[in-house]
Formats: sequence, C-alpha cells, structure tokens
Amino acid sequence: MLCCYLRSFCSEAFTMATEALLREFRADMVRSFEAVTVRIDSMEQQLRDLTGLIRSLRSSASKKRRKTRGKTRQPEDNSINAIVPGEVLEHIFAYLPGVSPNV
Repeated sequence: MLCCYLRSFCSEAFTMATEALLREFRADMVRSFEAVTVRIDSMEQQLRDLTGLIRSLRSSASKKRRKTRGKTRQPEDNSINAIVPGEVLEHIFAYLPGVSPNV
C-alpha cells in the first residue's frame, strides 16, 4: 500500500517537474525567438537604409552626368573634392554590425 502511494507520488512529482521544465524551456525559446526577430528586423532596416543611400548616390550621380553633358568641364579643385581614404569605408562599416574597418 505504501509502495503504491510512493509510486503515485513520484509519478505526479515527475510529471509536475517535467511540465515545469517544459514551460521554462518554452519561455526561453520564445524569448530567444523574439530576440532573433528583433535582430532580423534591425538588419532589414539597415539594409533598407543602405539601399536607399545607394539609390540616392546613383540618382545624384546620374543627375550630375545629365548636367555636365554638352558642357566643358571645369578643372576640379582638389582641396574641396578630396576624399579621405578611410572616410567612405567607415561610413559603410557603420551599417555592417560586427565588422571592423581595421580588418
């Protein structure tokens, strides 16, 4: 009789422990999934921003080409239009998480 009671008690305790473990595991999985979803959304937004930047650069370049067609080019003032070597890369790396320009 005592043996049956202990067996029943152990079975219920095991079931309750298993259910608690599964609830905790599920909650962890939901939190992980939400974190991954937030990260993906962030990366999608960065990609949209970068795509918009590329489009604006392309459109401004094509506008400049249209404006200069048929005109004689003025000599460029290199002090104004000088490109700082690392500046462009730093701007690009700002959109790439986990990537360093010092690679």
